[in-house]
Amino acid sequence: VGAPTNKNGDSQTSRLDGDKVKTPDGFKDAYKQFADGGWNAFVCAPAHGGQGLPWSLGMAV
Repeated sequence: VGAPTNKNGDSQTSRLDGDKVKTPDGFKDAYKQFADGGWNAFVCAPAHGGQGLPWSLGMAV
């Protein structure tokens, strides 16, 4: 999910546009896929939407 955004991240910058942060092309969609897969909270308890995996694994990812 993240690798395809590398080139845009290298050539475009995140910037503040009024009261919104604009990220390089593809970043918003990539993060949505990452979050929809549960990867943003996989160390959290299942009761809170996570997978309950150990924090040591979370640090590696």
